[in-house]
Amino acid sequence: MSGNTCGAEFYSDGYMFAPMLPNIPKILKCDVCSNYSWITDHFLTETDYQNESLDKKHIENLTLEEFIDVLKKNIFTEPEKEFYIRQQIRFLFNDQFRYDVNKNYKSQTIEFCEDNLKKLLPFFEKFYNSTESQYVKAEIYRNLGKFEEAKGLFEKIDDFKLHNNIQKLLTEIEKMNKYVIKL
Repeated sequence: MSGNTCGAEFYSDGYMFAPMLPNIPKILKCDVCSNYSWITDHFLTETDYQNESLDKKHIENLTLEEFIDVLKKNIFTEPEKEFYIRQQIRFLFNDQFRYDVNKNYKSQTIEFCEDNLKKLLPFFEKFYNSTESQYVKAEIYRNLGKFEEAKGLFEKIDDFKLHNNIQKLLTEIEKMNKYVIKL
């Protein structure tokens, strides 16, 4: 199995929906004992996952609530794994705005997801300090409703590849829209 990004949709939070690209989960939940494990702990690689003969009926992407559960249980403490989990929480929470679906999340879930955004920021400062990471930090500030901070960061970015996206997001800041948008 192979894939490509033809017809892909890109969103302001960095999420890409590519119908022709396989979405390979990195964390599995056992459907018998409900424990979580990293896919590589099962000696599976992305190539193995793409194998057509692999029985994938028990390998599904986790839900927002399951990713929150994984984070709360503090199972995976490595920074790269925590970062992946926090990014997935961000993407899944934003799906309600991305696909215009009212999820009716409980207030505790909304508060947790907002706190998750705040806890993502240091990752971009410590591990991913690049122009793209500055862009993501600015978008996180916008998502938190911290429009002045977001605007200040966006305006400091001087990257031709990101110029059009930044202009769209500056317009959203003027509208005081903190939700993810399609780019």
